[in-house]
Amino acid sequence: MSDIRGLAFVLLFGAVAACGKDDPFTAVDRAKDCNEICDRYRDCFSASYDVDECTDRCTDMVSKSDTADIDECESCLDDTSCSSSLGCTAECAGIVIQ
Repeated sequence: MSDIRGLAFVLLFGAVAACGKDDPFTAVDRAKDCNEICDRYRDCFSASYDVDECTDRCTDMVSKSDTADIDECESCLDDTSCSSSLGCTAECAGIVIQ
C-alpha cells in the first residue's frame, strides 16, 4: 500500500513540477493547505459548499503574498473547533469567499 502512495506522490509531484508556476514543494503544500481550508469551510459553515471549486481557485493563487495568506489561514484553522474557526475570518475570507 505504501508503494502506491509513494507512486501517487511522485506522479503528483511530477505533474505539479511540470506546471512551472512555482517550485514543486510550494505547489504541493499549497494544494494540501487549500484542500484543508475548503473542507473545513464546508464542514463548519456550509454543507453545500463547492470544495472542488474553492480548492481550484485557491491553488491558482500563486503569488508569494497569496501563498503567505493561504499559510496564515491554514495555520489559524489548525487544531481549532468550528466555533473557534470564526476567529479566522480575516485570514481566510479571501480564500473561501469569492
